[in-house]
Amino acid sequence: MNYFIASLLVSALSAASAAQERPLIVASGTVSQDRENEFRLMPRYTNEKWIYSSTKAGNPLYSLYETQRTAAGWSAPIRFNPAPDFKAVNTLEAFFTDDGRYVFFVSDKDTTSSEDFDIWMAPTDNGKVGSPKKLPKLINSTSGEWFPSYQNGNLLFGSERPGGLGRIDLYTAKFDGTTASQLTAFPAPINSRYEDFDPVMARDGSFLIFSSNRPSQYEGNRLFIVFRETNGTWSTLISLGKELAPHTDGSAASLSADQKTLYFTARATSPRRSGDLYSIDFQPILTKLRAEPKNSRND
Repeated sequence: MNYFIASLLVSALSAASAAQERPLIVASGTVSQDRENEFRLMPRYTNEKWIYSSTKAGNPLYSLYETQRTAAGWSAPIRFNPAPDFKAVNTLEAFFTDDGRYVFFVSDKDTTSSEDFDIWMAPTDNGKVGSPKKLPKLINSTSGEWFPSYQNGNLLFGSERPGGLGRIDLYTAKFDGTTASQLTAFPAPINSRYEDFDPVMARDGSFLIFSSNRPSQYEGNRLFIVFRETNGTWSTLISLGKELAPHTDGSAASLSADQKTLYFTARATSPRRSGDLYSIDFQPILTKLRAEPKNSRND
C-alpha cells in the first residue's frame, strides 16, 4: 500500500512538472485579450512591468502598452507613448537595455512610405522616457527595419533592405548610443531566402533565437535557436517547435531579465482571439538543447 501511494505521488509530481513545461498564456483577459493581437512582450527593468505591442479593436495602429504586477495580478494595460507626437503613428516592438537606461522601438513616424518603418531610441532614466531620436542611416534604410534588440554594444534587427538573401534578413551593427558602425548581415543558414526576423541574443552571446517563415510541417512562423561555437561560428539551426507545442507557430521571442523565461507570440486556439502572448520555463529547454548534437531539427 505504501508503495502504491508513493507511486501515485511520483506520478502526480511528474504530471505537474510536465504541465509546467508547457506554454502558458500570459495574463488572459488582461494582457492577452479577445479580438486583439498581442506580440513582442518585453519585461521592463525587472519582471514587475511589461511592455508589449498590440492592435486594439477599432484602432488600426500598432501601439505599445504597459502593465504592472500588483497584489491582485497584472494591472489593466495603459498606452505607452515614447512622446506625445507618437500617438497618431504606429509604434511597436519595444526593447529595453539591460540597465534600463534606454528603450529601442519601431515606428513609421517621419517616413515617406507606408512600408518604411524605422528604429528609434529614447533614454529612460528614472523610469521617465526622454526625447526619442531616430537611429543613424547605416541602420535605418529607405526600406523597413524591425525587431530591434541590444546586447553588449551590438544592435540586432531585421531589415527589408536590398541585397539580402530574403525579403527580411537579420543584421547586427555596433552602436554606442550615437554612432553606428560595422553593419553585418548574419550568415546562412540564419539568413535564408525566406523571411528571418525577431532576433534576441543571450546576454553572454552564447545563443540567438529568431523567427522564420521557412517551410516546415507547421503553419505560419516559428522559432529557431542557434548556439555560438567556441570558434565564433554558429551551430546549425534547431527548431523550437517541439518544445513550444502545441503552439508551434511561435514568433517574436523575448527573455525575462534573468533569462529563465521565454515569452513568445502564437496563434490563439480560440476563434475569438487573433494572437496571444505565452510564456514557458526556458532553462530546462536550454539545458536539453545544449546537450543535444547541434544538428538541424527540421520539425
